[in-house]
Order: sequence, then C-alpha cells, then structure tokens
Amino acid sequence: MPASSLPEKGYSVAIVAGIWSSLAKSVVLMNTAGNIIPGYSALGYSEDRRTSGAVWLGARLLLVYLRFNIRNILRSFYPAKTDRADDQLINEMIRASYDPGVIFVLESIFSFDLSLALNYLLEGFEKKILVIQGMKDPLSDSKSMLAMFREHCREVAIKEVNAGHCPHDELPNEVNSIIKEWVATLESEGSPVAVKQLQQ
Repeated sequence: MPASSLPEKGYSVAIVAGIWSSLAKSVVLMNTAGNIIPGYSALGYSEDRRTSGAVWLGARLLLVYLRFNIRNILRSFYPAKTDRADDQLINEMIRASYDPGVIFVLESIFSFDLSLALNYLLEGFEKKILVIQGMKDPLSDSKSMLAMFREHCREVAIKEVNAGHCPHDELPNEVNSIIKEWVATLESEGSPVAVKQLQQ
C-alpha cells in the first residue's frame, strides 16, 4: 500500500496545518483518520502515551494475520478496480512485511494518538479544505465521517469517489482531476497554491 494512502498521513497533514498554519495555503485530506468533536477544547489534550504489552502482542498477531491474508485485504481496499491490487503490489507488501521496522509501524496503529480534533486543527482554513473520500473504504464509516465534516467544519469542499481505501491509487485520473480543479479554483480566487509541490 502506498504510504500516502494511510489515513494517519491525512491526520498528520491536519496537525501540521493546524500548528504551522503559515506553511499551508490549503488542506487536502483523503480518507483521513482523526475525529471531529463538537465543542472540542485543546485543554483536554493528553500527552500520556505508552506502549503496553497488549500493543506489543497485538502488533505481532496483526503482522501474522496480514502476511497470510494480504491478497484478500488489498482487494477489499480496491473495490472499484480490484486489478489495481495486482501481484506486484501484493509481492511488495509481503516483502515490506519482513522489514525490521515494520513491527514498530504496526505498534503505532494501536497507540497512534488521535486526541486532537480535526475541527480544532482545521480552524482558520474555511473555504480552503478539500476532503476526498472513497465511499467504499472498508476501514471507515465514510458517510458518518462526511456528515460530521459537513456539520462541524465550516465551508469544507467534499468530493465523494467510488473507491476504497486508496482512491488516489485506485482512481488516479479522477482524483488528480479533482485536485487540479481545486487548485485552479483557489488560484482564481486569489489564494495561490504551490502547484509544483502538488505535482511532485
């Protein structure tokens, strides 16, 4: 799976935009992780994070499960175009599962801190947030997530695509077209975006 498809990446982008807003002209989130919490206050943020024995064991059990089921899992991530989950991608995932650092990545899934609310992080980016959501993502409740965005994030642009967990890889032409249109719209409204960076 391409690293950029991980939902935690979208959440990390939101954190960077929220903390260092001067670095961002706009925010594009794709199948993002994170929570939208009405009335959220940063005062409730907790820095207490530990890796427990359960996390240690869970990561190792998950690794075994993934190695034996990777083909079916990947195909479920690409429901609109299952052929994108081809042998090359499957073999690359299996190879990557033997990387010495993979266990730490899996441990982070259990301990990743999502306590900073997305709506809090994205304050000040009104009219500059694009959410692209694969509506067939097996890892999230897409409809509920988008409903929360619409209700609690002001003037957010939402594009629903008929894809799974990796819409940018499953439907690259459609997703690229959405992002290009978004960038062009921002530029025409006097909000310049670093197009070259988006194209890299």
